[in-house]
Amino acid sequence: MMTNDELRSTLLATANEFLAAGLCALPALRVEKRPAVFSWKPYQTRMPTEGEWSTWSANGPDAICVLCGQASGNLEIVDFDAGGELFAAWWDCVPADLRDKLVIESTQSGAPGRLLKVVTAA
Repeated sequence: MMTNDELRSTLLATANEFLAAGLCALPALRVEKRPAVFSWKPYQTRMPTEGEWSTWSANGPDAICVLCGQASGNLEIVDFDAGGELFAAWWDCVPADLRDKLVIESTQSGAPGRLLKVVTAA
């Protein structure tokens, strides 16, 4: 199990990797599945700074979230609820050339194919 200092260091390093990749990463509260900042609206149009992340990490967030849309290079996420039961039917309708551009992740529940992340061109 990680110590609090190790968790903060890991979250800060991961946030910096997301930011370097052009993804707008914010601290999050895992249990509440929401950003752990007063307002996330300003980050729809600007990236957080390393200084902001340093301050946020001192406050002890236990997760990271990534804003979709313009803030993250037009990142889109399709979330399949109910354990991903409709994912296979949806996947069968996706053209093969588009499938090669998609990244599929599972959410914390572990349901396969439950979360689809798509990075699109502007």
